[in-house]
Amino acid sequence: MIFEKTVIVTNDQDGESFVAALDLKSGAVVWKSPRGNGANPNIAAAYCTPVVHALADGTPELLLTSQSHGVSSIDPRTGAANWRAPVYDKRMIASAVVAGELVIGSCGSGAGTGNYLTAIRLGGHGDVSKTHVAYTLKRATPYVPTPLYLDGRLYYVSDGGIASAIEAATGKQLWSERLPRAEFFGSPVLIDGKIYAPSVGGEMFVLATGDAFQQLARNPLGEGTHSTP
Repeated sequence: MIFEKTVIVTNDQDGESFVAALDLKSGAVVWKSPRGNGANPNIAAAYCTPVVHALADGTPELLLTSQSHGVSSIDPRTGAANWRAPVYDKRMIASAVVAGELVIGSCGSGAGTGNYLTAIRLGGHGDVSKTHVAYTLKRATPYVPTPLYLDGRLYYVSDGGIASAIEAATGKQLWSERLPRAEFFGSPVLIDGKIYAPSVGGEMFVLATGDAFQQLARNPLGEGTHSTP
């Protein structure tokens, strides 16, 4: 990803891992932050896209997810570590999602067993796993697809095809419905207040946002997809 005049490269892998910033013009290393001090330093593989979040005073932080560090925050200007919440015992693929005063992370397995989602209060220093966890949800939570946040609600689609909405601040479930004959690897996106979710089987489900479930459309794509629109 691009941050100011650098390209941020994440290299969370099983083994020696790091996050680095490269000069956008020359490719020179501006900073390199090792990732070997997490709860599981030898199980670090992750597939998330990092997220830049601005604190109340405008200071930027880079939010990442990995099994080793859980959800973690580093300074994108220097690579210095701010905080981490290593509260996940399975692989993390979905990217972090900022939802008001919380950041959402989820983990799971290819078998679909043991998936869960955790909301962590932003801020703090060092390991915040015992002080900043707001809630954990274990029913129909995503492993691969990244959730969405809009107007106080968190929306997500599980790999197995269950679409859900919760009150982001509390974790209270608003609705949860199974989408017929559908599995998901691609993440849903928001367009004009509607949720577009592409299924593995090659259909684009269009859902309404709000406190009640409503499927607006189910459009064939002509072929299967694992990609996010």
